[in-house]
Amino acid sequence: MILALQNFIHEMIATGEPLAATIDRLYLEVEAPVPMVMEDNLVKVVLRANG
Repeated sequence: MILALQNFIHEMIATGEPLAATIDRLYLEVEAPVPMVMEDNLVKVVLRANG
């Protein structure tokens, strides 16, 4: 799964897909198997950054 995702993301970059679309796709694919993990970590990063 990870290798397939890596290849897909590389293909998006190589074909000039917008960075926002590439990041969105990466986020969705990583979050799909374990919902809320990415969101929980993102909240922690934002809280840490804001003091």
